[in-house]
Parts: sequence; C-alpha cells; structure tokens
Amino acid sequence: MTAEPITAFPPPKSGLPGQRLAGLLHRCLVPVLLLLGCAAWLDRPLTLWINRSVSPQVNTVFDYIGNLGDSGTYVALGLAAYILGLQGMLRGWAVPWGWTCEKIARAGMLLLATLTAGGLATWVLKNVVARAPRSAA
Repeated sequence: MTAEPITAFPPPKSGLPGQRLAGLLHRCLVPVLLLLGCAAWLDRPLTLWINRSVSPQVNTVFDYIGNLGDSGTYVALGLAAYILGLQGMLRGWAVPWGWTCEKIARAGMLLLATLTAGGLATWVLKNVVARAPRSAA
C-alpha cells in the first residue's frame, strides 16, 4: 500500500508573485469596498429613516431598556444575593427552589467579580487606547 506522506502545510503553488499579490488584493480589498459601500448606501439612509419615523415615546422606552444595562443595578443585586446567602448560611434558612444558601452567596460573589473584571478591562482598554470619548452633544 502506497500512501503519500501527511504534511502540515500544503506544498507551495507555482505561480508568479504578481498573481499572489493580485489574489491577496482581491481577497482583502473587495470585502473592504463592499463594507464601505454598505455603510454609505445602506446603513446611513436606514439610520436616518429610523430617526425620522420613531416617536419620542419609543425613544423613551429604548432609553429605559438601555439603562437596564447600567452596572449599578447589578452591583445592588450581587450585593443583595451575597448578603442574603451569607445570612441564610448563618441562620440555616431553606431556599424553596432547591438551591442552597451557599450557592446564592457564590452567585452573588460571581456577579460582583464579573463586574469588577469587566470594569478593570474597560479601564485598561481606555488607558491603552487613551482616546477621549465623543461628546454626547
């Protein structure tokens, strides 16, 4: 039985360097031009149309939805879960949905640790990039 050896990389194709450059430009330049075209002729007109057709009440609803992602709410929930879990462990409370108080305390601590790690990552990125955010005006 004759088998060809298995190699990690395929053998190089024979071709002129200009053909490889043209292929690279075709693979990179065409998608970039397509994205720019979509941004200019699809995204911008769609955004302008949505801004013209949306009522102030819908904007208010979406502002409330956007505020749900604020970290203050989750810090309060994480602290409440952690404190209630610790109190439940101390007093021997039974949780009706099957979790233990230890799991609730761990979930609260995990939420707080996740928020802390996200905040630290954001702080590092802002300092590395060192670019001022756009003004809201």
